[in-house]
Amino acid sequence: MLTYEYNTEDLTIEEKKNGNDHEFTILIIKEELCEKLLEVRYFFENNDIHTDVLFYTHNKENEYHIIVRNDMYVSFLLLLFQHQLIQSLKW
Repeated sequence: MLTYEYNTEDLTIEEKKNGNDHEFTILIIKEELCEKLLEVRYFFENNDIHTDVLFYTHNKENEYHIIVRNDMYVSFLLLLFQHQLIQSLKW
């Protein structure tokens, strides 16, 4: 099982499994982190597979709904870690 930790003063992450996908709702509290999440979004939007990770914005400011295919789950979390949105990642 893969677990991760993040600073709850900077953002909140809600995750749930939905069939073969993982659904995340990420609310950015610390404004500077918006750019980092947009870099993650840019990475997935510009790769060759357009359905691996889908980003949606909500009516709330700085809230994102993200659908991650099961086979891209680890890659998505690694990218969040690389961009310092999550602080630890462990198996």
